[in-house]
Amino acid sequence: MKHDYWHQRWKEGRTGWHLAEANPDLVKWWPSLKLTGDETVLVPLCGKSKDLLWLKEQGHQVFGNELSEIALAEFKEECGEAANGIEFHCGDIFELHADVLQGATAWYDRAALVAMPSATRKKYFTHLSRILPVGAKGLLITFGCDKDKEDGPPFLVDEADVYALCEGMFHCTVLERGEEPTYLLEKRPEYYP
Repeated sequence: MKHDYWHQRWKEGRTGWHLAEANPDLVKWWPSLKLTGDETVLVPLCGKSKDLLWLKEQGHQVFGNELSEIALAEFKEECGEAANGIEFHCGDIFELHADVLQGATAWYDRAALVAMPSATRKKYFTHLSRILPVGAKGLLITFGCDKDKEDGPPFLVDEADVYALCEGMFHCTVLERGEEPTYLLEKRPEYYP
């Protein structure tokens, strides 16, 4: 999607995808990554998600990426002092470089991938593989939507799509199928972008 589209959605307050608390699938499946708790976690296209706070509460350093300044301002206003310590990069995810990530070794994607048209998804996965170190682990949560809907977002991303996107870059394990398919991803040691 074009940047203008997302800026307009935030300007108009059309952001109904946000939950009032941490995503239940994040809470359920995050332990599957078997992290120590002090890792830096990248959250692409984070918006004003309360998932950022939950990750911080688990002891992680949290690094959110968001295109919209409005989203980040709303997050800080709504969360107050609880938002302290969460770092942000305001801008296009593709402009984010490894040296800015403060050593992120994990990432969390809930609906960032489904917000992207299919032509952008491979670029996104390739970019993640470049900015995250070997062995970095991620939790990817997508969600089912109408297969006939082509004018998303959200856009349909099925299991075959996820495996194709991971090919050569990430090991992929399906944690849950259903309304919110969830995957554990780990950057392959043999992949060198």
